[in-house]
This record gives sequence, C-alpha cells and structure tokens, in this order.
Amino acid sequence: MEKMFQFCKMILERNINYDQILFTDESKISMGYYTHDFIRLAPEDQKKLKTGERDVYKLLNRSEHKFQKSVIIAGGVSFFGTTNLIILEGTMNY
Repeated sequence: MEKMFQFCKMILERNINYDQILFTDESKISMGYYTHDFIRLAPEDQKKLKTGERDVYKLLNRSEHKFQKSVIIAGGVSFFGTTNLIILEGTMNY
C-alpha cells in the first residue's frame, strides 16, 4: 500500500501525464494435468530389467510426472482501457 501511495505521489509531484502510463502483469496458470510421463530406474534396477527379474516390472507400471501443463497470460491496463490478453503456450527459452 505504501509503495502504491509513493508512486501516485511521485506522479503528481513530477506532473507526469497519467494517460501515458501502462500497467502490465502476467500470471502462470497450471492446467491441472501432467505431460511427458517418464520412468526413471536406478542403475541396479536397470541391470535387473536386463536380466528379466519380475519385481522390476512393477516399477514400469508407475509413471512420474515431469511437467504440469500450464500457460502464461499477460495483459495491461491504462487510462484508455485494457490491452488484449496475450496467452503464451509452450516452452520459454530465455
């Protein structure tokens, strides 16, 4: 609250045209399900699998989830109204 007050005070003190300010924000939204199921076996379990031991097959029937499906949504608001929402899907490589 204090930072917002200080920001507004600075706008007034510097005579900044508030119609030239654009506030933006983004949020990551998880979709609630996972992609890229995979199975990791310890080295000793990998050896057991190659020799055909039956207890290793139980490990193969479970999967671990690597990534949860999500999107990033970004938008803005100004004196003139709101911007269009931007929806980003896929992998972000920065």
